[in-house]
Amino acid sequence: MLKILKIILKEPSSKIILALYPLIALLSGILLVYSNDMLRNVFNNHIMLLEFNNFLYSTLFVVGLFVSLFLLRVVNSYIKEKLHHTGANNLIEHYTNKLLKADYSYYHKKEAPAIWDKLERSTIGTGNFFGSLISSISTMISFVFYAIVIFRINLFAGLITMIAIPIYFFLTVGFNKNFMSLQMELANSMGQLAVVGQEPLENVVNVKTKNAYGFFVNRIMKIQRKISKLFRKFNVLSEYHNGITGLVSVVVPILVLFATLQVSDTFTTDMGTVLILYINIPLFLSGFTSIYKKYIMYKTHRHFINGLLEFDDMPIEHSGEIEINDFENLEVKGVKVRFDDTRIISIPDFVVKKGERVMIFGESGIGKSTIFNIIVGIHTEYEGDIIINGINLRNISTYSLRNVFGIVLQSVNIFSMSLEDNILLGIPNDNLNESVSLANLKEQMDFKVDQELNNKVVSGGEKSRVGLAQTLARNTQVLMIDETFSSIDEGMEERIVKGLFEMHPHKTFICISHRSSSQTYFDKFVDFNL
Repeated sequence: MLKILKIILKEPSSKIILALYPLIALLSGILLVYSNDMLRNVFNNHIMLLEFNNFLYSTLFVVGLFVSLFLLRVVNSYIKEKLHHTGANNLIEHYTNKLLKADYSYYHKKEAPAIWDKLERSTIGTGNFFGSLISSISTMISFVFYAIVIFRINLFAGLITMIAIPIYFFLTVGFNKNFMSLQMELANSMGQLAVVGQEPLENVVNVKTKNAYGFFVNRIMKIQRKISKLFRKFNVLSEYHNGITGLVSVVVPILVLFATLQVSDTFTTDMGTVLILYINIPLFLSGFTSIYKKYIMYKTHRHFINGLLEFDDMPIEHSGEIEINDFENLEVKGVKVRFDDTRIISIPDFVVKKGERVMIFGESGIGKSTIFNIIVGIHTEYEGDIIINGINLRNISTYSLRNVFGIVLQSVNIFSMSLEDNILLGIPNDNLNESVSLANLKEQMDFKVDQELNNKVVSGGEKSRVGLAQTLARNTQVLMIDETFSSIDEGMEERIVKGLFEMHPHKTFICISHRSSSQTYFDKFVDFNL
């Protein structure tokens, strides 16, 4: 919990604002007592006595006090909301960054939508809990000062109002528990619907060709009907709570006045006293139920905090401490990779020197893509050694490694943004034009420059070339191409390869390919079938 609070309050300004919050709440409480005293005086000394000398001044003064009280509460509400949402944003930023830096093995058995849904609900739920925790400070202070207002009028009135607390508690305790549990169940069901509803849309071709419309509609509607049922219960409970609150606001002040008259000889039912009690008793009681509601929220929101803490247990991708800034040579020696404790892949030994153009070939599933993934730090579980510039790969900083080794993946997904943004991914556009030209994307750049792309509107060949342009834009010294050209025709592949080698004669290229059309451009070959 302490770690979560440190993330939420990481900015010094947040700590200062948090310190101001109870001070403003305390000032509001003092002003509340004083305002009620002045309001009582206006009614008793002016309205009841029909004494209108200075009435306008006194009335305006009281109105000014309550307006000031209102403004203080608005300021506190703004502070609470700012802390709440800033804290939630800090959590999302921190854990999204942590999630993206997790070891790739974390994603093997988890679907991306489910991971994101859990992260989003955990951060929002924890943010709401933190916001509720902050507001409970103000609620408790207001609760105390409402009690002071009542007890200052009459001791017995205060004691009898306190007796009403367990009655109000009894009437609302079931609501509070059910209300919070319904909120939790609704959040979980809507998260489940988001995942289940997304799956058939992502695989709509498969759904169509299997005529599986009814199956997926029924699957979605099963959850949707549950959500509708939960919303009905939620709304009925809300109406019940509003009705109880309205009933208490009317009945309890009357009962307190009646009971106080029976037991107190000093109690006077002047208009100012009745008005103050009638206003503040319901507010006092609602303050109590608000405190209890926040306690229930704490109990129901703890699992959100635990959900975030689970992300802290994610394995972070390994990174050595030695940084490299250039490339001299790569040596692969005795590398073996074990998959699922049953299948073992042996990678043949090979050496790549600066400026060489190396082609790797071999049958599918033999380890060609695996060695690429190991070199760029995606796959970290392997036996043997990979030596770069005389340094073991395990000791090299992953960040610096990826600035030297660029990989063009076999399968590239398009992000929902422009073609330029898809290529640059946040870096300066110094090499954009050259990258677009070499990847044969100039026509797409001209016609789709302002279009927001996605996987549906970009062909497989275009995706491959976008992946190539992404890597070229980063101007790495080593370019590893993992069967990227398998989705384009051999003529285009040959033109792209020829253009790459002519434009970058000193860059090191390592390519995986099954085709023979481009072999004449390479000076070294590694056969993984041996």
